[in-house]
Order: sequence, then structure tokens, then C-alpha cells
Amino acid sequence: MIDMSIYGEMLFSYQGSGQLRFFDNEVYECSFEAAQFADGTIRMKCQIKVNWLFPPLESGNIDFRGTTNDGKKLSIQGPAIIQNAYSSAGQEGRYSELLFITYGDAKMSFGEPTWENKFELRFGLTNFTFIGDKFTKEDGQLNRNTLQLEIGDTAIIIRQLSDYKKRVALLEARSGISVTSEAILEIQDFDEIDSRKDLIQTLSDMLSLARGTSITSSYMKIFNNETCIYVESWNHSKGGYSGARPIIDAESFVDTKKFIESTHNRFVDLSPVYNLVGIIQLLMTVRSKGFIEVQGITLGSLVDYITGKFTITKNEQYIIDDEIFTASKKDLRKAIIPIILDTFKENIKKPQAEKMALKVNGFNYPDNKVKLSGFCKEFHAPIQEDEITNFVKNRDNLTHYVRFTTEDKFKDFFSMLHFVDKLLLSMLQYEGSYMNVTTSPSTKEDFRLTS
Repeated sequence: MIDMSIYGEMLFSYQGSGQLRFFDNEVYECSFEAAQFADGTIRMKCQIKVNWLFPPLESGNIDFRGTTNDGKKLSIQGPAIIQNAYSSAGQEGRYSELLFITYGDAKMSFGEPTWENKFELRFGLTNFTFIGDKFTKEDGQLNRNTLQLEIGDTAIIIRQLSDYKKRVALLEARSGISVTSEAILEIQDFDEIDSRKDLIQTLSDMLSLARGTSITSSYMKIFNNETCIYVESWNHSKGGYSGARPIIDAESFVDTKKFIESTHNRFVDLSPVYNLVGIIQLLMTVRSKGFIEVQGITLGSLVDYITGKFTITKNEQYIIDDEIFTASKKDLRKAIIPIILDTFKENIKKPQAEKMALKVNGFNYPDNKVKLSGFCKEFHAPIQEDEITNFVKNRDNLTHYVRFTTEDKFKDFFSMLHFVDKLLLSMLQYEGSYMNVTTSPSTKEDFRLTS
């Protein structure tokens, strides 16, 4: 028999019976146990009657629709793999107990919402640590466990779970994944759900950037007068908790509120242009533990990507029209070889000059320093020319030699990370307190855009 409890803490679990369609596209009657776990995974155990010894495939899409023991509907759809299997023979034939684990865009839904008046949505947030701006009394003690945000005309309350302190302590000890709080907001109509999901996903991405660790939503509950009438769960395995240095102080609700509320619209506008979600996920890998030279190379590539996108928006990705340059590139290469030979005279041979002339292929691309200077000017980034020079030197050294420019590689790395932090804050046009990672521990400083 398969015991689901060995896979960790279950946020929600359900038992019942239903119909399962899986990899062989056959439909099987089954009894089931399904759960979402604290690490973001969704698992379902099914017992079905089969005519084979082994499952026909190990991965594919599943479509399960059933009823729980208390009469509520439950469904699971999406890609999954068989994590474990147990077979047995009985008087009526062969039975197989299969344990599926979902991935990708799979989701689990429980219950059926009915719409009569306004309802409350509660989204589980993983790995978010904070001090709230509102006091509540629990067990005779006052706790600041609630953070109130205003994003446009939407009010969001983020509330710590009752065992928040225990969950955070385990996160810090194990660097895992756990739901620490719920983001709560009201809706008036069913049609608002998708837009609210998008809003919470954007909020999660912004909180990830602010805290320097992966934060995402793992489930949505719908409440009517404090009664949960519907639950939807999904996979959220973007990464575990990291104690890495945040950009926005986790101990200040003022800074967190200001960052989210003042930059949200800008974040939404820039996301499709610069793929900010992808940038944040890459930055999370840099802020976690790892080989520091590889992290530095990642920072260099990240800035190359950002400035590359920037030059495209300005139509400056090439110095002259690239079709014109390409048409004349061969002639330019031939013309430059004699110049190289004449310049270096007896110190160079023709085959060496011909190899050097191949560099002509990159003549039409702007220099990295030029792109960075243009970016900083456009977004009013408080970054000096010597900072740009140092970043580009480290980027080039890491790319070609896998080493930083000085013997103090940690100083160089945190200088690069600080540089990227300031680029991103400038993109979002944020002004306020931020954490300078070049000091140990990080120090809070004032961030102001240039005029």
C-alpha cells in the first residue's frame, strides 16, 4: 500500500471515488486520495482494476473527475507522472494502486461555487516573510500579522497563517517551500476571478523581487460568510526559500507597501517588453547559494539581455541598417586586412590578420558600455560611469576567463549584484529605501533617480 503522508505536509487532502482517464486514454473507475503538499506538488493515489502488470506509460496527461466522501466535486487535469505503483491480485482480477504527481500547468479543483453576493478570495503565498502594519490580538498577545495593500482600486490584505513563526523557522533551517500567509480580497462576480488571479500572480512576482527569494501563490479558496465553498490548487515549484539579501527590507512594512503600490503599474507595463518574470526567476538563482563565478556570469548575461531589449525598443540594436552592413561586410573584411598588416608590420602575418578581420562581424553592434550608459540615462539610474566600467570589466573577465577582475571575488560579485538591483529599481521608477548588498550585513539606503 502507498502512504501519501511520507511525502510531507499536506495543505489539503480529499478522499472519494471517480473516473480516471490517463496515459492509455482508457477510462477507469477508481477510489482516490488527492492532496496538495506544502512544497507545491499535487499528488493523487488511485486504486483501479486493470488487465496489465505494469502501467502502459509513465507520464502524460490525466483527467480525473470524482466526488469526495462528503459529496463535493473534485477534478484534476494536466500533465503528470507515475511516482509510485503497487499491484495486487484479488478474486475479481488484478488491481493497481498508482500514485500520480502533477507538474506544469496541472490544477486541482474542489467544490462548486454558487454566486449570490460578494465573496472573499484567499490565495496561499509561499515563502513570504513580513511584519504587518496592523495589530491583531492572538492568545493574549498583540501581533503585527496583517499587511494591507492598495493596488489601483483593489484592496488586498495579506495575513500570516496561525503557525507562521513555525513555518518561517523551518524555511530558514531547510530552505524549502511552505505557505506562510494568505492574500485576501473581495469580488462581486464570477467574471472577476481570472483578473484577480493575474493580480495575485503579479504581486507574487513583485514580492519575489523585493525579498530576493521565490514567492508564488499555490492555491485559491473562495469563501462565503467564512465558509469555504471552493478550492483550486496548482503547482508552484519555482524554487525554495532563500535567506539571500533582499532588495526591500523585510522588517519594514512601510518599504514593502511603498515598493508594491508605487511600482505595480510600471511593472505591468514593462513585463511584456522585458519579460520581467523571467528576469526575476533568473535573479533568484543568483541570490541563492551556488558557484559565485557562475552567478557572476549569469548577472552579466542578465544585463546583456536587458540592454539588448532596451536597444530594440529604441531601434538602436544596430549602429547602421543591418541589411546595408551585411551587404558590405565581405568587402569591409577584405579592405581592413591591408590596414591591419600595415599597422602591425613585421609583428603580424597575413593569416593572423585574416583571423583578426573576422571581428568585422561584430562591428555593427553597439558597445556594451554604450548600451548601458544609454539605458541608465533613459531610466535616470543613479549609476556612475566608473560603476558601468567595473561591471563591464567583470562581465568580460567572467565570460572569457571565468574569474572576476580582482582577488576579492566576493566584493566584485556583490558589486555586480548591487548594480543589477539599481538597474531594476530604476526600470520600475522606484524611489525610497532599499538594501545595499555591498555591505555586510546589507544596509538600508535611500534610492533616488537622477534628474
